[in-house]
Amino acid sequence: MHFPKDADWAKAARRSAAFEEFYLFQMRLQLLKIADQQFSGESIDYDVVALKAFTQKLPFTLTAAQQKVSREILQDQKRPIHMNRLLQGDVGSGKTIVAALAMYAVVTAGRQAAMMAPTEILARQHAINLANLFEQVGLSVRVELLTSGMRVAARRHLLEDLVNGDIDILVGTHALLQPDVLFHHLSLAVIDEQHRFGVSQRAKLRENGMNPDILAMTATPIPRTLSITAYGEMDVSIIDQLPNGRKPIETKRLSHNQLDQAIAFVKEQVASGAQAYIVTPLIEESEALDVQNAQAMYESLQLSLPQFKIGLLHGRLSNDEKAEMMANFQKTHCRF
Repeated sequence: MHFPKDADWAKAARRSAAFEEFYLFQMRLQLLKIADQQFSGESIDYDVVALKAFTQKLPFTLTAAQQKVSREILQDQKRPIHMNRLLQGDVGSGKTIVAALAMYAVVTAGRQAAMMAPTEILARQHAINLANLFEQVGLSVRVELLTSGMRVAARRHLLEDLVNGDIDILVGTHALLQPDVLFHHLSLAVIDEQHRFGVSQRAKLRENGMNPDILAMTATPIPRTLSITAYGEMDVSIIDQLPNGRKPIETKRLSHNQLDQAIAFVKEQVASGAQAYIVTPLIEESEALDVQNAQAMYESLQLSLPQFKIGLLHGRLSNDEKAEMMANFQKTHCRF
């Protein structure tokens, strides 16, 4: 490859090197999967009748795709082998209700579930939605939220209830990975936006129980080929159907030099009364990474789109500042 006789030799050598790299990578993934399945998981003896009653009380009917992936997950939970499954589906496809069904399954068996999200705002949203869902269908399921900004006394009381088994479902961010967060009997860990967490972080969550089942969720479209190569150690379930009445999701990829085109589209949508949000990899400019940052984007949009109210939300804001910003966005005081 370094000293080819001609272009064809160089191309063939590069192909051989790439094949070997992917082959070895796949072998490692398969060894990880085999090793993982050798660790005995828990067979969750959930209440089938209670689960059916739960789905029947929902204010909507599960789609065929939701029913299919729910069966796959529940079958895994029944098996005495550790579950390591990726749940993929577009925004609005109903991943959360599938996860709620899996978590309720362990609750009916007298066990606990945890749900980890990458941001405190998303974790809080999940906690509220889950609590409201179970209350709406008349179920007594205690859902609590653990955040890094909790007061010491409230945190101590919550952790005492958790280790005593008084909490059924605990929702949080990386705060769930702290050494003092001990469960009475953790049997299922749900990880939202799984690509935001590293392997070691997922392993810590697994260690905080009796090798609990792992259900990772992502809204990022993953082609079959990529799911095999990048997630070969996981079983993959796909919700490929949107609930009735949901508008289809359009995912478009634009190159960096088409940013003006993207902003123009967003400007048009916002001018018609819609709202938008822009996500960047960094908060501020970095010498190590040449990628877009939220602060620069915020300042740029303020200059180029002065007719719109634009907010800035990131992890370095205080909890009160985050709450105020989200409230402004929810009340449409902010357009972006």
